[in-house]
Amino acid sequence: MVSAAVVVVSVVTVAMIGLNNQVLTDQLRLNIRDRDQMDYIISRLEATPGFRNVSRLMIVGGSWAYAGPILTVQGDLNSSAFVSDWSKLPLAVEISGYGFQTVYAPAEVSTLHGLCATGEKWPSPESIHIVGQAAVVCIAEIR
Repeated sequence: MVSAAVVVVSVVTVAMIGLNNQVLTDQLRLNIRDRDQMDYIISRLEATPGFRNVSRLMIVGGSWAYAGPILTVQGDLNSSAFVSDWSKLPLAVEISGYGFQTVYAPAEVSTLHGLCATGEKWPSPESIHIVGQAAVVCIAEIR
C-alpha cells in the first residue's frame, strides 16, 4: 500500500513539473515576441534615410511585458528583453547581424534622449531618429 507521504510528494512533483513547463513555454513565447519586434525595428531602421552611416544604436524605453498577457510575466520572472538597457543592443546585434556599438558620449546620449522625450514612440515611423552615425529608437513604456 502506498503511504500518504508518497502520494503527497508525487502530487507536488507533478505540479512543479507542470509549473516549470508553463514558465519555460511562456519565456519562449516572450522571446519570440521580442525577436519579432526587434526584427520589425531593424527593418524600419534600415529603411530610414541615413542608415548606411549608422554605427551606434540606442533604444530608449521599452517594457517588461506586452499588451497581450502571458501568465507568468511577474516581477523579474519572464520579463522582456526590452525592459533592461543592457539587453536591447545585444538583441539588436543578434537579430540583425550588424555590429552596432553603444552610444557613450554624454552629449550624444543627452541629444538622443531628448529626441525621445519629445518625439513619437514606436511603432510610429517618426520614432526612429538618425543623428550622424548614431540612431535612436524611442519605445513607449508600458507599466
